[in-house]
Amino acid sequence: SRDWSSDVCSSDLSEKKEFDVAQAKEISNVIISKALRNLTKAELDKLDENKVMSMRWVLTRKTDGTAKARLVILGFMAHNLTEVATASPTLSKVGRNLVLTLSSNLKFVVRGGDVTSAFLQTGISLEDEELTIWAPPELAAMFGAEYGEQKALRVCEAFYGLVHAPRKWYERCVQVMKSLGWRQLQGDKCVYVLLDPETGKICGLAGLHVDDFLLSGDPNSTFFDSAQAALLKAFRWGKWETEEFTFAGCRIRQAEDFSITLDQEDYTNKWIEEIKIDATRSRRALLLPAEVSALRGALGTISWRATQTAPQYLADTSLLLSEVSKGTVETLYKVNKLIREMRANASQGLLFPSWGKEIKELAVIVWADASQHNRPDKSSTIGILAGIGPREMIDGEEHQLAIVQWKSGKTPRQCLGSNGAEVQAVTIGEDICWNLRLLLAELAGEEVRRDNLHEIVKVIDGAVVMDTRGIYDAITRNLSPLHGLREARAGYELTLAVNQGIQSGVQFRWVSPTG
Repeated sequence: SRDWSSDVCSSDLSEKKEFDVAQAKEISNVIISKALRNLTKAELDKLDENKVMSMRWVLTRKTDGTAKARLVILGFMAHNLTEVATASPTLSKVGRNLVLTLSSNLKFVVRGGDVTSAFLQTGISLEDEELTIWAPPELAAMFGAEYGEQKALRVCEAFYGLVHAPRKWYERCVQVMKSLGWRQLQGDKCVYVLLDPETGKICGLAGLHVDDFLLSGDPNSTFFDSAQAALLKAFRWGKWETEEFTFAGCRIRQAEDFSITLDQEDYTNKWIEEIKIDATRSRRALLLPAEVSALRGALGTISWRATQTAPQYLADTSLLLSEVSKGTVETLYKVNKLIREMRANASQGLLFPSWGKEIKELAVIVWADASQHNRPDKSSTIGILAGIGPREMIDGEEHQLAIVQWKSGKTPRQCLGSNGAEVQAVTIGEDICWNLRLLLAELAGEEVRRDNLHEIVKVIDGAVVMDTRGIYDAITRNLSPLHGLREARAGYELTLAVNQGIQSGVQFRWVSPTG
């Protein structure tokens, strides 16, 4: 079908002029990018209209309220839909937090920027795919079409709506970053580190989330300055911001001492709202379909904040999610109580302190805990909290900690005894500790290979902390088969985790659950 209809977010016709300007800007970006071209006479003669894709205008508003227009190809109509590579990574939460942790620690200035019409800037030819589109009237006119004339155009490069456009953009980013001297991490393909060739020290960090760039660098490094200038020339950019800006839905603020805070205050106040409850219904009554839908929606908005910037709410959120299938009106009251608490502390977020330490003077510390049979289906829950701080913390010194990863959820498998859940928490915690240590080693400039993993990881100290005396004693004192655990599966899990921990140099620590 050749449908040129627009999806407008408001019916107010007074906004038409504003969106007309936005559409004109988008068409200008398309023309500049040279992502489309006219068909040759030979191509027109053999054109198969059944393979020609349609386009749509998508009109929305940016977070600041300004009008935004995007031309989108209906990519599902592509004749090679199932033949192209589409997988494209985005910056992970851990990658983002590591960039912020090291930026504040090394006293780097952090900034955020976005690429204008990123998918139109890949520079990677798609000519051999022979993709063709019907141009909407506004675009067709720019390619010489008369009023009302249908115009077919050839797709030369990646375009919004094509299923492999994100992949092409990712490939372009990798190409540009590597050509400018940035090293891509093996453990997170969207994190890059810049090392000064003269000193070998880190002078820049970058995290890429599609078309949003999180960049930081040594304000006294000329090498970083030149790499940053070259990056700015490589693409057409929107705006670059420092001190306070939004990145991937989270607010980043950097203080004068280079410490960084991350929060979702605007998101919380705008989207996390209490569920309307019929006061006449019994708290024991099972939820109606409409109430279940409202519950899922509320927990979805809560989960986003809990997983991105608020680890203190994740355990409650996880337990409430387990009640959805058999929820009662009481569940709605519990969710609303959590929402009130989150809104009351909307500005609360994560802190990344500025220690001023070398990367290899830092340590990864992971706390692992579990609760047995505390869910409606009698399954168990594990909780993990991973932080980075000066390595003196392992020896008992007190320092501010940067929280970089957390987890709270159902155990991967059901367990028989009380130790089963604790073992799963410890083994997962040890694995998270190992991964974070290796990522830090990479950021410190170490080259990771398959044959040196367990040596490179030792560059960064690590510790796994637990409050279960039984498991700690089994790890450190019990040399019996499977560390003397009654449950064989738990015994094997613990044995493997301990062996891997010893090989990587991790320290196992116990703390009293009562403080």
